[in-house]
Amino acid sequence: MTSILFGLAHGPRFSGVIQLDWFPFSMTFVVGFILAWMTLKTISILVPIVTHNLFKFQHSLRGC
Repeated sequence: MTSILFGLAHGPRFSGVIQLDWFPFSMTFVVGFILAWMTLKTISILVPIVTHNLFKFQHSLRGC
């Protein structure tokens, strides 16, 4: 469930109308699933938070 919400938070595009962009949705769904799995395995929210921020930092270096 959280993976779907994570994907929906990153998938919509607003250009006059709301559109769901499937590639960002599917990629963030997979990443959200992995982050949720990490939370369950480590019993800590810190590991997924750090991982998410590393993803964002890496994307900022590439200019995405």
